[in-house]
Amino acid sequence: MARPAKDTAKTTTTQSQPLLVTMSHWIPFLVLVVSLAVHHQQLATIDERLVALETTLSTQAIELNSLRTALQQATSDAQRTMTDGKATGKETKNGEQDVERGLEQISQASSFEPDSRTIKSSAPTVDTQTIHFVYGLWDKDPMPPQFQATISAWERVNPSWTTKVWTEKDIKELWKSEFPELKYLWKKALPIQRADIARLMIVLVYGGLYADLDCSPTKPIDEAFEAAGFRFVQHNTVLCLEDDKTPEQSAGTARWPIRKGVPEYHRRVANYVFWAKPRSEVIEAALSLAVKRVNETPKEMYHVRGRPDLNNPYAIIYTTGPDVLTEVTFPQENGRNPESSTLVVGKGKCHMSNKATGTWIGDQHPAWGQKKSNA
Repeated sequence: MARPAKDTAKTTTTQSQPLLVTMSHWIPFLVLVVSLAVHHQQLATIDERLVALETTLSTQAIELNSLRTALQQATSDAQRTMTDGKATGKETKNGEQDVERGLEQISQASSFEPDSRTIKSSAPTVDTQTIHFVYGLWDKDPMPPQFQATISAWERVNPSWTTKVWTEKDIKELWKSEFPELKYLWKKALPIQRADIARLMIVLVYGGLYADLDCSPTKPIDEAFEAAGFRFVQHNTVLCLEDDKTPEQSAGTARWPIRKGVPEYHRRVANYVFWAKPRSEVIEAALSLAVKRVNETPKEMYHVRGRPDLNNPYAIIYTTGPDVLTEVTFPQENGRNPESSTLVVGKGKCHMSNKATGTWIGDQHPAWGQKKSNA
C-alpha cells in the first residue's frame, strides 16, 4: 500500500507545477496594474496643481489690474495737486510719494510672470486681457458710429478686459521700435496688408485679443474660452475657424496661379479675431510667412488676370490674411496637426459675430493704396 501513496504525492506535485507557471505569467501584469495606478495618481496630483496655478494666475492678474488702476489714480491726483497752483510743498511731496509707492507695487507685482518659460516679450507692458483694434490705415475720417458701437459692445460684454484702438501713428511707432528690420516693408505693403501685419505685431509684442471692428461678441471672452477647453497654463494661442470644408471642396483652389498648384487647406483660420500670449510661436511664424509672401508675390497677382483695373481680393487673403494663419496653424511638415499649445476653436464656436463688411474690398480702393473712384 506504500507504493500507491507515493504515486499520489508525485501526481499532486506534477499538477501544482502548471499552476505556479500560470501565476508567474500573471506577475508582470499585476506589476503593470500597480504601476498604472501609481501613474494615474501622479497625473491626478499634477492636474490639481495646474488648477491651483490657474487660480493663482487669475488672482495675480486681478491684483495687477487693481494696482495699475491705483497707480493711474495716484498719478492723476498728484498731477492735479501739483498744477492747480494751490498746492503746498507738503501736498506736492505727498503726491509724489503716492506715485512712487504705486510704481513700487507695480514693479513687485510685475515680477510674477505667468508661464515665464514661454513668455519672452520685450513689450513694456504684458497684458493678455486687452482687446486690440486697428483703425486709420486707410480710413482717414473719424471712426464711424457702427465701429464705435462695436468697441462699446466688447467693453460691455467683457467688463474686466481693457480695449485699445491702434491708430496709424501708434502702429508706425510699434513697427519702428519693435521691428526695425522690417522698416522697408511699410512702403512695400499695401495699406490692407499693413493692417494684417500690424495685428500680428501687436499681439506678438503685447499679447491679448485682436478683433476687427466689424466683429462683435455674443458671449464674454472668458466664457467662450472656457467652453472651448482653454487653459492658461497650457495654451499660448487661441484661434477660430472661419471655414471648415472637406479637402475635396478646396481642391479646386490649386488652379489659382497665386497658389502655385497647392490647394488651400480646407480648414481656414480666421484672422479677424484671435488671442495669444506675447511671443506666441504661431503668431511669430505667421508674421514671418506674411513678410515672405509680401516680398515674393509678383504685382500682377494682385489683379484679376488680364484686368489690371480689377483688384484680386484673394491675393490679400493669401499673402497676409487668413491663409497665413492657416498654414502656420496646420503646418504641412507636421501632418497638418496643430501644436498642443494652440487651441483651435471650431467654426461658429468662438461666439463672435463677424459682419464681414469687407471695408477693404473693391476697385480703386484706398485700402489698396489707390485713390477712390469718382464713379
